[in-house]
Amino acid sequence: MIRKLKSILQKPTIYGCTILFGLWALINIIFSIGEKGNTGHVILGIMFSLLAIGIYRQNQWVLRLTAAIFLLIAIILPIGILNPFTAGDYMVSGKEPPSVMLTLLWLIPIDTILLGIVIIIDPIKLKKSKAREKI
Repeated sequence: MIRKLKSILQKPTIYGCTILFGLWALINIIFSIGEKGNTGHVILGIMFSLLAIGIYRQNQWVLRLTAAIFLLIAIILPIGILNPFTAGDYMVSGKEPPSVMLTLLWLIPIDTILLGIVIIIDPIKLKKSKAREKI
């Protein structure tokens, strides 16, 4: 069942990631045109366009790198949002920090989607256990 669901969702997820990284590359290249003498955006634009091409071609190493990027985002995002320094920044700016429950209402779905993308994109094949082969 998991294999079937993964095979059904793999193509749309790969196309979605290709579009995401392609747009990210386009945005960086547009920023590089606006700022003269800044090559950082050009380099990022080239890297993201290469990632988009590699994802579209379903290169194994690029898919693993993309899964690692999304996994790092899924791990670092809650740490960055749910820390006392973020609440301190709200207080310094004169705003009331959002409650933890309100933050978790939007954070948990985003992390779930990111981890789902990691599972779907990662090119590791599911192995059959020996107990299932005997049955």
